[in-house]
Amino acid sequence: MTKEQQTELTEDMEVIGPGQMLREGREALKLSQKNVAEKLNFTLLTVKNIEEDKFDHKISATYTRGYLKNYARLVHISEEDVLDSYELLGVAAIQKAEMQSFSKITKNQTENNLLMWFSYLIVALLITSTVVWWWQEHQQSTTPNNSIKKNLTDFANKTRSKNTHTNKTKHNTKKKLASKIKQAEQALSLKKVDEITKTNQVRGSLITDKSKKTTRNADLTTEQNEIPPVIISALVFTFSGDCWVNIYDATGERIAWGIKKADYVMKISGQAPFTITLGKPELVSINFNGTTIDMSQFNSGNIAKFTLPLKP
Repeated sequence: MTKEQQTELTEDMEVIGPGQMLREGREALKLSQKNVAEKLNFTLLTVKNIEEDKFDHKISATYTRGYLKNYARLVHISEEDVLDSYELLGVAAIQKAEMQSFSKITKNQTENNLLMWFSYLIVALLITSTVVWWWQEHQQSTTPNNSIKKNLTDFANKTRSKNTHTNKTKHNTKKKLASKIKQAEQALSLKKVDEITKTNQVRGSLITDKSKKTTRNADLTTEQNEIPPVIISALVFTFSGDCWVNIYDATGERIAWGIKKADYVMKISGQAPFTITLGKPELVSINFNGTTIDMSQFNSGNIAKFTLPLKP
């Protein structure tokens, strides 16, 4: 059978190799493999390989066909049938190799498909994990920001309320000081008028008594000197940073209190001495009645409590 005469074998076809045909012919003639080897000048191994359809592909197919023809003539079977069986055996081997190759390709494709779907699943899980992580991070970053904004707003409201209270306190203190000064001036004027009246009476009634007059004038002068004048002092605070303050004047009135912001200039006035408490004295410069106070005498970072004017 030539290559042009080869046909495709179906799955239900059973191929009988030339080795089986030659073995059955030998056994029918009661010949052993050794007898065949001696008659055909073959080696015993060659006879065994032919009957087991084991053909050396290093040997040309022409020589193999010659061995099969000689063996067929020896055992009296058709040479053509033996050669056709040999050709069909080659076709079956080719188809078997093709089927094995196709099966291997199908298996590889199945494995590749499984690997591809597994890769898709991993990518999907990674994307999902990334999205979930980003959402959680966004939620966590949003919550502290809202809390910080709320705290800043509350702090600003409290500071504004404290400043308003401080301003009101300053205004009320100034009003009280002005009222006290006016009352003192009125009292002093009334006192002077009364003194002048009494002096005139003494002069009119006791002209001859110069000693008594002198004594009386001396007494009047002493009484006038006993009334202390009301002196108002001015203070200017300049803040280079946020600092808490608490200030009382000599009357016991609190004229400044609370946290003062950086770059704020606070001008106050009142009756000395002033009792002053500063949370951070290194952030404050003070001008008292035109004189700059040396703040280096107070420890940086510690609360400073002192009285102005400073005691020597």
